[in-house]
Amino acid sequence: MAPNSSMDVVVDWEDHPLEAGKYRVEVEATHPSNVWNWEETFVVEKLEARQINSHAIELKQTRNVISYVVTGGMTLLVVIVGLLFYIRKLKKTS
Repeated sequence: MAPNSSMDVVVDWEDHPLEAGKYRVEVEATHPSNVWNWEETFVVEKLEARQINSHAIELKQTRNVISYVVTGGMTLLVVIVGLLFYIRKLKKTS
């Protein structure tokens, strides 16, 4: 590999999304005549993480159970209040 060249490295995150944050990479390249070590820290911003995760093929989607429960509860409450008003209206007309 030539000096100042670069190459893409595939990192297996399994099926978990990449989180925004500070990361550190350690690389070791070996050749029969030499060994090179390299360490660098870098930051992944929220927008970058979102873009990377949008291209992930087999990303396990995390589901927010609390939002489903709250949405279901609110829907049920609206239906019950609507039925109570409807029943009250039927009793007034008869």
